[in-house]
Amino acid sequence: MFYVFGSSGRTFEGTLEALRRVEKTSAINSVRKVADDEDAVAPVGDTQTPRKTSDYSALSNNAKQYSDMLAKQGSREVVHHAYQIMTQPAQCIASHWVLSQVAEQFRSYVFHVFPILDDHQQLVGLLSRRDFYEFLLSEDARLSNPSSSVAECFVTPNSIVYCADPVTDVRRIATLLVEKNLDAVPVAEKNGRLVGIVSRTDILKCAIADPPLSLWC
Repeated sequence: MFYVFGSSGRTFEGTLEALRRVEKTSAINSVRKVADDEDAVAPVGDTQTPRKTSDYSALSNNAKQYSDMLAKQGSREVVHHAYQIMTQPAQCIASHWVLSQVAEQFRSYVFHVFPILDDHQQLVGLLSRRDFYEFLLSEDARLSNPSSSVAECFVTPNSIVYCADPVTDVRRIATLLVEKNLDAVPVAEKNGRLVGIVSRTDILKCAIADPPLSLWC
């Protein structure tokens, strides 16, 4: 199960196949809208630090339901879920932080991606080390105010974050990482509460620890 979160909250909930269909339809509609147009002539919050995610333990009935569903589909491999391999607690960036605070976060931790949380601890974005450094070298950074917040620089109304439910097959997360060219996928509950993050490194560790892990989805 996957979710998509943005500045307005959760905008999608469903399977990887459903996500593909929705995005394909959205892309077609966007092309049509552009063609029609051609024919037709966030506040800075307080200074509190984002709360760290706590240890997560999936509800046993959820995990059992998921395993039963895969069994009906003929899957005989041992199932590995996101909550079993994710990094937790996930280090985060607050949307009201200024750029110097973000730079300090990247200096303090080796992680390449940080989820962005608003003042209500909801996911509103994802910032990679690469994107942050590219921004610092861009003209936008030179023109921006030193007191500009993360929300002003990196979160827009169109910002989206692909997330996985804690009880999601690792193989399907790997597929999403490849298809969307992502470095990591946050793991969140349906209400948007962040519980961890799964990176490419986490998946590789899983494959090394359990060689029989199948990458078929």
